[in-house]
Amino acid sequence: MGGWSRSRSRRLGLFGLTLALAGSVGLPAGDASVGYTLQRSTFFSTAVVERWNPCQKVVTYKVNAALAAGTSAGRASAIADVKRAFVLLGAATGITFGYRGTTSYRPTGSNWSKATTAGGEPAEIVIAWVDAKHPSTLMLAGAAGVGGFAVRATKNAAGVVAADIGRGFVVLNAADNRSFKPGFGPGVTRGELLLHELGHAIGLGHTSLTSQIMYRYLRSRTTTAFGRYDLLGLHLLGRSQGCINAPGLWQDLS
Repeated sequence: MGGWSRSRSRRLGLFGLTLALAGSVGLPAGDASVGYTLQRSTFFSTAVVERWNPCQKVVTYKVNAALAAGTSAGRASAIADVKRAFVLLGAATGITFGYRGTTSYRPTGSNWSKATTAGGEPAEIVIAWVDAKHPSTLMLAGAAGVGGFAVRATKNAAGVVAADIGRGFVVLNAADNRSFKPGFGPGVTRGELLLHELGHAIGLGHTSLTSQIMYRYLRSRTTTAFGRYDLLGLHLLGRSQGCINAPGLWQDLS
C-alpha cells in the first residue's frame, strides 16, 4: 500500500485487493524513477500487469458526493469534476467510462468490491467522500484520498494467465475539501486529487517525478492534467494492450 502526500501533512494512497484463483505477490512493473509504475501480481507463477479490460463496452461509475460540499451547487460541481476526470482518463486509456448517477454507498470493509453491486446501485467504480461520522476503513490515516481496485485471475487450457481488474474505488477525505480548488485550473485542485486516485484505481502506482500527477506529494500546478509519463503508463494499461479474454471473472455491469 502506497501513499501520496501534500508537502505539509496530507497524503493520498493506493490500495489493491487481489481476488484470485491462485496466490499472488504484488510487484511493481516499470520504474518510478523513470516516470511511471504499473501494478502487477504473480498468478500461477506468472507475473502479469493488473488492468481493466479495455474492450468492455462501458466501465460504469457512480458518485457519492453527499459530503463533497455543503450546498447542492457545490456537490454538483464536485460531480462535474469527477466526470471531467473520467473523460481525461478515457482519452488516455481508450477505455469507455459511463456515469450512472449518484449513490449513497461508501466503499468500506474487506468486502467492498462485492458491495458495489448491492442495494440496486451497481457500478464498477464508486467515488465517495467520507468523514469521521461516515467513515471508510479503506481510508489511510492522515490521507486526503485513497484509490484502489480488486482483481481476479485465471489460467485457460492453453496456459495463458489473465488478470482482470473488475471493481474500483476512490474515497476522499471530506475534512480536506477546502484544501482543494474546484476544477482543473492552476493551484492545488480537486481535479488533481481525482486524477491521482483514479490513476490508482485504474492500475497506476507512484512516480518520483514531481511533474507527474502520480507523484506521491500533492503540488500546486499551473494547470491540472496528466503528464507525459502518466500518459505513457495509462497507455500501457489501456486499449493498446488488447482485450482481456477472461469471461466470467466479473459480472459486467454495463
